Amino acid sequence: MLREPNPSTPPLERPNIFASIPDVRTETDEAEVRTLDLVQRLVERAREGREDAFGDLIALKGVAKYPVRIKCAVLGWDVLHLHLPPRTGRSQLPQILSIEELQRLFMHARNPRHRVLLMTTYAAGLRVSEVVRLRLTDIESDRLLLRVEQGKGRKDRYTLLSTRLLTELRAYWKCYRPTPWLFTGLDPHTPMPIGTAQKIYYHAKQRAGITHGHGIHTLRHCFATHLLEAGTDIRTIQMLLGHQSLDTTTQYLRITRQHLATIRSPFDLLPCGDTSLPPSE
Repeated sequence: MLREPNPSTPPLERPNIFASIPDVRTETDEAEVRTLDLVQRLVERAREGREDAFGDLIALKGVAKYPVRIKCAVLGWDVLHLHLPPRTGRSQLPQILSIEELQRLFMHARNPRHRVLLMTTYAAGLRVSEVVRLRLTDIESDRLLLRVEQGKGRKDRYTLLSTRLLTELRAYWKCYRPTPWLFTGLDPHTPMPIGTAQKIYYHAKQRAGITHGHGIHTLRHCFATHLLEAGTDIRTIQMLLGHQSLDTTTQYLRITRQHLATIRSPFDLLPCGDTSLPPSE
C-alpha cells in the first residue's frame, strides 16, 4: 500500500535551474542560443561528476516544450537522423448515401442554385474546394468533360460531365447568369465560400431527414462507390478523383455491395440443420 506523506517532513529545497531558460516556444534565435548555453554548462557539470547536473539533464530532456534541435543538442543526436515511429491514426470507412437518399437530398435543396451545387459535387466527384472554384470555361459540353484546374496537389485533371448535369447547368445559367464563377456567394464576382457550400449540404440533409454521413465530401465518396458498383475499374476512378496513390482509391472496395456480396459467411457453411427458435411457453 502507498503511504501518505508525512506533513511534518519539510519539502526538499532545490534551486530551479529552469527559471533562467526563456520560453523557446517563440522559436527565436536569441532564446535558443541562451538555452543551448545553459545545456552546455549542465553537460560540463555532469562531466565533472556533479550529481545534481545529471538530474537536471534528464529533466531537460523530458520537457516537451523545447524544440527538437535543443533536445538533439543535449543527447548528441543529428536532427536529420531521428528515428521517430510513424504516427498511427484511426481508419474509418466513409458513410455512403443510397440512390434514394441522394434523390431526396437534391429535392430538399432550398433553391436551384443549391440543388445544382450538390448535383455537380456528386456527378463529378469533386472536392468542395474544387466545386466552388469552377468557372464557366471549365465546362466542355462538346466533349462531356469537366475541367478541374489546380486541384489538390496543384494538379489539373478532367472528370465526368453527365448529360443530365449538363441540362441542369444550362437551366441554372439561364436563371442566374453567373460569370466568371459558376457558383458565387453574396459577391457575384467572387467564388462561393467553402463554409457556405457545407451549410447548403447540411441544410438539405436535415430537410431530407438523412441522419448518417458527414459533410459535403460524402457526395464525393458516393460518386466513387457508385462508380465501382457499376463496374468501373479502380484505375479510372483514381484518375477521375485525382488521387495520387491507388491505395487511397482502393478503400472503396471495402464498402461496395457487389464486392461484399461475393463473400459467404462461414456461418452459412455450418451443418447446423434446423436452427429455428423453440416456441415460447
